[in-house]
Amino acid sequence: MKTFQQKLSLWSKGISQGCTEMFSCLNDFLTNNEISLSTSVKNVILDHMAESILFVKKYFPNLNDDERNNWIRTPFAKSLIYNHITSTAQEELIDIRSGNLLEVEFNEKSISEVWLRRQQEYPAIGKEALVTLIPFATTYL
Repeated sequence: MKTFQQKLSLWSKGISQGCTEMFSCLNDFLTNNEISLSTSVKNVILDHMAESILFVKKYFPNLNDDERNNWIRTPFAKSLIYNHITSTAQEELIDIRSGNLLEVEFNEKSISEVWLRRQQEYPAIGKEALVTLIPFATTYL
């Protein structure tokens, strides 16, 4: 989603400068008919992209917290930021980080699968991880 958000910003900048190459169908239509993008159509496209960016920010608010969410993907990394989660979750994360078997599991299985399997054993940290992972059910962060 963060990549998509960056692309929307890039495309908005292009459209505002009159470049339509990122929209191949629109670009082909304009080129084949030897016309340029009107100001009113350009404004409609820009408004739509601005609303899309706001929509992404609203429904995926944690996208700007990549550093803060690294503990979900790589809980065994040397330097992690996790002071924003509850103290119970922090304690559970410390327990997870001390277990060699769990490190193997994180390397062999999908992130979602590991957190789902360990939710009963580590309910606080499991919940924190799954709340972040739910919007990305079919992908990795």
